[in-house]
Amino acid sequence: MTSRRFLYSGLFAAIFAGALAVKMPLALAVDLAGIPLAAEKIEGTIWNGRIEGAAYDAYPLGRVDVSARALPLLLGRLSAHIDVDGPFLRGGSDIALRGELITFAKAELKADMAPLALDDAFGQPMDGFVRVATDALVLAPDGCRRGRLHLETDTLERSAKRYGGKGFSLAGEGQCEPEGGRFVLPLTGSGEEGKISVEIAVSPRGYETRTVIAPTDQKLASALAAYGFQRQGDQYSLVQRGEVF
Repeated sequence: MTSRRFLYSGLFAAIFAGALAVKMPLALAVDLAGIPLAAEKIEGTIWNGRIEGAAYDAYPLGRVDVSARALPLLLGRLSAHIDVDGPFLRGGSDIALRGELITFAKAELKADMAPLALDDAFGQPMDGFVRVATDALVLAPDGCRRGRLHLETDTLERSAKRYGGKGFSLAGEGQCEPEGGRFVLPLTGSGEEGKISVEIAVSPRGYETRTVIAPTDQKLASALAAYGFQRQGDQYSLVQRGEVF
């Protein structure tokens, strides 16, 4: 009889906790999760809420719609689907938080790079889009834990057009390395002006980008030399390093 009462009490407590969690204001959930998110307005619950004028670590996100999953909440984990519609990022992803781990799943996002005021490999203001997709990618404070990510971009194509070239579109699939928390993404592209390969490695210590271009157009070769690319036979290479944030 005692065990049955304990079972009923536990079931009631779980249902009650779940009901409270579903009604939890989204603003409180964001605060408890410790997410560095600024916002003009947060409304609704974690079950169905919206963040207006959101910014993550000074990067503007715009409107973010949040729909939490009920079952993970009962188990003490935060899992939700988010849709982002902002000045530089649009798309959706499932996001799960468990301890220090954050998992992105079924994600498809497209970023407009112009508002970020970044420079590309040619020292030009970065323009164009970056589209990413992943079935699952797990990140932690010490780096990338596991998963793969597909990326495609036309940023170098946009840069080349500034000096009358045609440039390259890039695409590739990267993954987390087994040790060290590094995420390595190889990208390749080709066109009328030659071939290009780019390897991007990102870790908590920073990033490193290695760009190798084999131009078939003399104008492009001259432009690469002017922008600091080093010639090695019929190829031109450039290595860039820096901090992620």
